[in-house]
Amino acid sequence: MKKTAKKLVSVLLSISLIFSVCAVAFVASASNGGYTQANSVEEAAQALALSDETYPLIICPGINHSPVYLCDENNEVIFDEEGGTTNGTLLMVNTDNMVPLILKHVAVPLILMLITQKDCGLAAGVKVLVDELLSLQKTTPDGKLINNLQLKDFHFPLSKFDENSFDGEYDRDWFYRQLPIQAYTDIVGEDEVYLYTFNLFGNVMESARGLDEFIDFVMEETGSDKVNLLNVSLGGTVFTAYMDQFDAAEKVNEIVSVVAVHDGTRILEDFYQREWNLTDESIYKELFPYIMSVEGDGAALGYLINILLRILPRAELELLLTTAYDVIFENFLHNTSQFWAMLPSDAYPELADKYLSDAEHAELRKSTDAFYQAQLNLEDNIRKFMAKGGQFNTLCGYGLFFGEQEYSFFATVACYKDVNSDGIIQLDSTSLGATAALPGEKLENADPKYLSPDGEVDASTCAFPDNTWFFENQHHEIGGNDVALKLAVELLLDETLVDVHSNPSRWPQYNGTRNTKWVKRSYLPDAAAIDRSTLTAEQIAVLDEALAETDEMMNRTIVDVEGDAATVQKLYDALVFCGVYEAEEDTSTQDTILETIARVASDIVYMVVGPKGFFD
Repeated sequence: MKKTAKKLVSVLLSISLIFSVCAVAFVASASNGGYTQANSVEEAAQALALSDETYPLIICPGINHSPVYLCDENNEVIFDEEGGTTNGTLLMVNTDNMVPLILKHVAVPLILMLITQKDCGLAAGVKVLVDELLSLQKTTPDGKLINNLQLKDFHFPLSKFDENSFDGEYDRDWFYRQLPIQAYTDIVGEDEVYLYTFNLFGNVMESARGLDEFIDFVMEETGSDKVNLLNVSLGGTVFTAYMDQFDAAEKVNEIVSVVAVHDGTRILEDFYQREWNLTDESIYKELFPYIMSVEGDGAALGYLINILLRILPRAELELLLTTAYDVIFENFLHNTSQFWAMLPSDAYPELADKYLSDAEHAELRKSTDAFYQAQLNLEDNIRKFMAKGGQFNTLCGYGLFFGEQEYSFFATVACYKDVNSDGIIQLDSTSLGATAALPGEKLENADPKYLSPDGEVDASTCAFPDNTWFFENQHHEIGGNDVALKLAVELLLDETLVDVHSNPSRWPQYNGTRNTKWVKRSYLPDAAAIDRSTLTAEQIAVLDEALAETDEMMNRTIVDVEGDAATVQKLYDALVFCGVYEAEEDTSTQDTILETIARVASDIVYMVVGPKGFFD
């Protein structure tokens, strides 16, 4: 690996991980979330062996589920002249002065650089620009936010989200788009569901203490002596910190983790180490076509980017990206407790000594050290919880390299093909210790009792092998998989479903993956809205057949990967046949021709110019 290649994509990868990808988990349905809708709580509960007492559910959510607002010194939300607010759940970009900053610091140096092919102050200008754009969530070396960003108060159940959405945002529809758990609320009702939020740029140990206070609030509000806890993705870090500071068994009845970050992600480790899996060929030939194709924009665009990159000198491109990465690292990665909590425990000591040993980071180091200890103690803390009668289960995806299927830019981290993952979190983190071959390969000498049907995963090495569930080829964005969601619901509500041996014919430890997001979000609601009096008898017959097949699929908990995909396609085709959707134009031949032309042009430029700018 060449040193220059490491520099080249630092900023691209950083921005991608922090502000785009981890926002993944439980991506969402805006519809009512299932084909067969219960008419009452009693009807929906018939299939479950519900206990005499159900507990209120608290969701400790993923990276994109905690809204914050820019507030004044009195913690009051700041409104602009038009009545708008500055808020967000992920990246908040300050664009107020963007045009003046570009004109003052970037425009002239950029023109001079293109003319002279040398840096004429452009890197310094980019540093000023990026620092200002990302200033709203900037943290200082002691881990504190520069601006007053206050979490939206969710001290009320899901049923009251609409009336508490003072600015029209973060209402019930938003909740269900982010966390499609209608299968749960259909049974217990929305009065029994609460959302605990935490600041992405905050202190993870303080967030855990906030969770304990929130649990007390919910118990008092509902009159319950305990709660159930659902951890999603990044919520696993807050859960980890909570388990080390409190005796969970005193207040929590059951815990279900879904693609949870129990022991960090190797992706972030490579970000801190600045280690990338790139060569000259990757930069100027392979990377962007791959990213564009996986992201759905077509490889042809990626090949054109290969050519356009060359208007910049190689050294200037590296300098610009490295400068931008340095700003991001110092503003966020270096100084934020929550980001340090996304590091694997075995990577933390070396990196903490490297970046947090100075006096100005002493306060932050106390927090990160405390979380590191919580990571080391997590398995024992869960065992203590279970020994006192608590129940714990975790759901995982496996079978993918980093960056596969979604968010393809993660394929550029150094370890992207060294681990088995859900595309974002390695399996040994979400599963608390499963042994896995690389995707598509088979293990040798594995425990047959816990070996996956494809021979890829051995659950016997998990900390809790009887309470760990796996979905083959499941991406981290698990919210589109209705089967995984149903499993989480039944684990929380069915008192007879306690582990993988409870009902293997319905819930095997290893299952397949299907994506019914669009079925729930669009296809079924649109089918229900059709005025059948406008359809022909043939159209009605085709539609009803597709709906019946979809109904059967949605009520089946064993995934038939190819068959279920065909069912989803059949329903879509029926809606096209009924005139609800327009048939997609077949552009495959045209796309192939364009991609071939762009690829040939890119390859010719690479042969003639090499891995550098046009004028190097």
